Amino acid sequence: LSADGGSVLLTARAVEGVVNNVINMDGMVEARSVSVVNGEIILDGGETGIVSVAGTLDASGRAAGETGGAVKVLGDKVGLFAGANIDASGDAGGGEVLVGGNFQGKGTERNASRTFVASDASIAADAITAGNGGRVIVWADEITRYYGDISATGGATGGNGGFVEVSGKQKLNFNGTVDLAAANGLGGNLLLDPLNITISNGADANTAGFTAGAAGANNVEAFAEDAGLNSVFDVTATTGSFAGVAAGATITLQATNNITLANDFVLATSTGNANVSLILDAGNDIAINANLTADGTGAITLNADVNTPDGTGAITQGATTNIITQANGT
Repeated sequence: LSADGGSVLLTARAVEGVVNNVINMDGMVEARSVSVVNGEIILDGGETGIVSVAGTLDASGRAAGETGGAVKVLGDKVGLFAGANIDASGDAGGGEVLVGGNFQGKGTERNASRTFVASDASIAADAITAGNGGRVIVWADEITRYYGDISATGGATGGNGGFVEVSGKQKLNFNGTVDLAAANGLGGNLLLDPLNITISNGADANTAGFTAGAAGANNVEAFAEDAGLNSVFDVTATTGSFAGVAAGATITLQATNNITLANDFVLATSTGNANVSLILDAGNDIAINANLTADGTGAITLNADVNTPDGTGAITQGATTNIITQANGT
């Protein structure tokens, strides 16, 4: 389907309540920018529908001066599976990609109850030449499982990194990558804001019958209940550093209730670049049960009792743990 400069709408809402609404998209949909007119692609499965994407949704604007358009993938259960590629990049600025809902589920768009992004699925809202990275939201009211790749980088000659939120309001398993770098600007911002957060060195071991990154037979596992699932922010198991966010970015982990650091966490990228900053905002408590290090010029900020301050929130630190800021690894 091609509608450059226009809009493409695929919807299953017309038969809502009659059959199971399903959109299976494994081909290519293009609504690329034309001059100053941005394209828009909307896949809407309705209040009870399933939307499965395994193809390409292209709302990019790569000609000189063009910006990226908008892509919205909405429904009750939304999945980006193997081969899914969403592109809202633009020469003069990235566009907007909404998967499962808008920022913190507060927009006018329909919110998914469960959202899945596979390890070989990608979303791009990059600025290519000069401009700011775009805005990417991956949301679910209940559970989000995120194992894919998102980039919202600043332009090569100027511009800042974009904004990315990945969250399940109740539960989130974050084991993917986000690139918010800016070659000639400020790094972007990543927000994760579920109910509780554990910073660990692997995918959630409590999940029953689910392999990170695998959709399972008939994609059933992608939207599984998994009552034992915790909200986990994954750090690499080998070095303890998190390689998923590019240098210069700010990571905000914002839990409605509690945040727990379970394994050593070094704020540095896989290439050794530093100045990644971390903000931990907990509605109740923050428990530092391992070492937390900012390797370079990045900052660490811990805020407990942030939602309804009543003096009951606390920051606790294990007797053998350290919080360290160090310049350039020295």
